[in-house]
Amino acid sequence: MLYGGSFARKEDARARARWIESELAAMRVPDLRLVAPDPVCLPTVAEIAERWKATRVGVAGSTSDTYEVNLGRIIPTLGHRAASEIRPGDIQGLIAHLRARPLKRETIRKTLSTFAMLLDFGEIVPNPVRHRRGSRKQTTTGSAKNASCPPMCKQWARRLWLRAPHRKRCLT
Repeated sequence: MLYGGSFARKEDARARARWIESELAAMRVPDLRLVAPDPVCLPTVAEIAERWKATRVGVAGSTSDTYEVNLGRIIPTLGHRAASEIRPGDIQGLIAHLRARPLKRETIRKTLSTFAMLLDFGEIVPNPVRHRRGSRKQTTTGSAKNASCPPMCKQWARRLWLRAPHRKRCLT
């Protein structure tokens, strides 16, 4: 078995699998460096913020003003950093910086909410604002009980459970 990478789309994974199969059929060892994507310039938090602000056309004036104020707190601290390089520790550092100003708890919460929306817009996964340690509210999809089982796994498990005789079904 040869690791060929991970992909967001299934058709990309299949294309890579076909390429690996063709290389193996030609008696060559697949060199994944040949098909590696070119390094791209990662957008900074400030660049994503500019694009994000441009998309907020349907919001009220006061909401737009709040976004501007919140971005004014975020950009000086983390605006120069690549958005994909932001880690939960950086968010904790931002919180410490905002507390030192001193800002009230709700003001910091609203600033973090704006930052979370900004990183969601930039498609940063996992979003370090939403998944930082020590936060009370952890954002998860699905039930926590089945979080480790991907959707396809759940679907097959349900089908197997439905096909089992009644006396063999186990509700765990």
